[in-house]
Amino acid sequence: MVVLKALYSFPGWVSQVLATMSGVLSAIPDGMQYGWTSPISSILLSTSSPIAVTDNDIFILEVAYVLGGILGIPITMYLLDKVGRKNTILFAAFVALFAWILIGFSSSVITLHIARCILGSTADVNFVTGPVYIAEISDKNIRGCLESTTQILLMLGVVVIYCIGPYVSIAVSSIIGASILITQLSTFFFMPDSPYYHLMKNQKEEARKSLQAFRSTSDVDDELQIIEEAIIKENLETSRFLDLFKVRSNLKVVLILSVLNMLQHFSGVSVMAMNMHMILKEADSMISANAGAIIYSLIMLIACVVAGMVVDHAGRRLLLCVSSILTALTLVILAVYFTVKHNGVNLTSYNWIPVLMIMLYALTVKLGLGTVPCILIGELFPTNVKVWGVAYISAVVLFAVLLSVLFFNLLQEHFVAIKSIENFQVSRLIHWFSVLPDFASIRSVIIVMVLSI
Repeated sequence: MVVLKALYSFPGWVSQVLATMSGVLSAIPDGMQYGWTSPISSILLSTSSPIAVTDNDIFILEVAYVLGGILGIPITMYLLDKVGRKNTILFAAFVALFAWILIGFSSSVITLHIARCILGSTADVNFVTGPVYIAEISDKNIRGCLESTTQILLMLGVVVIYCIGPYVSIAVSSIIGASILITQLSTFFFMPDSPYYHLMKNQKEEARKSLQAFRSTSDVDDELQIIEEAIIKENLETSRFLDLFKVRSNLKVVLILSVLNMLQHFSGVSVMAMNMHMILKEADSMISANAGAIIYSLIMLIACVVAGMVVDHAGRRLLLCVSSILTALTLVILAVYFTVKHNGVNLTSYNWIPVLMIMLYALTVKLGLGTVPCILIGELFPTNVKVWGVAYISAVVLFAVLLSVLFFNLLQEHFVAIKSIENFQVSRLIHWFSVLPDFASIRSVIIVMVLSI
């Protein structure tokens, strides 16, 4: 009650920002785990490693994180409407705290695998619940900006692990991740839950107090009535998983988000994040792998901030189209460079090209393609199928991440590392141009879906 009264004293947008920042603070340790294997694998594979591991163990550490996310889907679906958005976020933070402690005190690779799996599941809970919570508490005119906060903090977490991972022990980096989660548990506990959730549970008075706190005014009757009518209308319709595909409007949302999120990860976002240090080493970079990885993550962070600032003004469609075109261009140049190089052409004078393209990739992908799909997840699904919808898209994302990581590591087993990078880019490029001409109608549908956002 004291916190609610304190929120009343702030302008409405300040209350929403405070709740958003506290609610998605776990995105920082999630980002640390997202990029964890890139700097930490070098430590684990070194002769001074505190834990004996093999290259195969590193691969399993990457896959365990993704598989944990898959296990987190049913957990998220159960908790989101059962205990509420707020309690679901708190539960995920508490479990993640336990997993970080496991990593910090780990003495075996099996413990690391288990902890990574747990953190993958909690990351999925946050990936789904955070955008839903933000969408339900925020004003329309700042919703896109607040939704982008998750991606910004996620990239901040990648920056943190890239900056400290190579230079401190695994225990120290784990303490930092755990400290952030303790901060979230200590602050978000006092924040109100979503007014939508309260109305779904017929808790109108609690919903009123929640909305008053987020709008910093006692005059919320009109908006409360609009929300209540929308929930009643949506709940009159059936709420089953198959409704995602039977109801035309839901199907359109599913297709849009599926295409966007698969394209996001098939563009190499996850592979780059999990293997950036190795990629820079094998690319004969003119800067050290540690420095290059830090610059890469900082560029991504800046791009996320810029995207968050302009997304509500420039629009989702413009950012998405510009980002996709520029990202494709950087990948094409990378593919051409490595193809020419491995055909025996001496490119010593041009060894700055792959580094530059990787940095430009970091900028272009996060300006739209790596940000907008995550924003749309919390916005497009109606309330009555939101749980099913976000769970399904979460599964699509995890499938795309898993497939890209498996494909990348499969190539590594059969080719030298730099050759795998080349084939990872070139094979997707060849497939893209060989398949699309035969499926012009599908290509047109995708374009129409994207432009309809």
